[in-house]
Amino acid sequence: MRWERLFADLEAQEAGQALRQQESNIAEMSRLLASEGTLQENLLDQVGQRAHVHVAGRAGVQHLEVTGVGKDWFSGRENGREVLVQNRHLVSVEPSAESKGNAGRDPRVLTVGFRSTLRELARQRVIVEVSTLVPEVLFTGTIDRVGLDFCVLSQHDPDEFRRARAIRAVQWLALSHITQVSSWR
Repeated sequence: MRWERLFADLEAQEAGQALRQQESNIAEMSRLLASEGTLQENLLDQVGQRAHVHVAGRAGVQHLEVTGVGKDWFSGRENGREVLVQNRHLVSVEPSAESKGNAGRDPRVLTVGFRSTLRELARQRVIVEVSTLVPEVLFTGTIDRVGLDFCVLSQHDPDEFRRARAIRAVQWLALSHITQVSSWR
């Protein structure tokens, strides 16, 4: 009888140890999966939520409601202005305290790249403010065309339409140095 209890006790200890090992493996796998998350995945969790965003070349923090995520960019809204940020120039994102991820939503990463998005803004003749890596250097006007590694911006006052007489200058802007593009209105 004593041997049976001894063997039963050993079996229970072994089962308990196996269960603890399995729980440890699950916890480690969860940590490993979380560490492999991408910026895009985290930004997707913020769609529809407010976040504090710091972008290279921009003074201060912006308080954006994240509205979309693309291949190499994300978009947001602040004070009625639409904002398009290149991910490579994103310094930090602080999710809002009440953020609970995307419960019930099904956002997807758009396969459109930053350059294609700029082309659409040019096609629609949207008046934009372009921020660059150079702090506090802003260009306001209309994007005329987008090349492989640059875009052409006709500078004019934001309250005027792009007309030949309104253009103050034409700038060729390196896409690699554009950090953010905002709608003027």
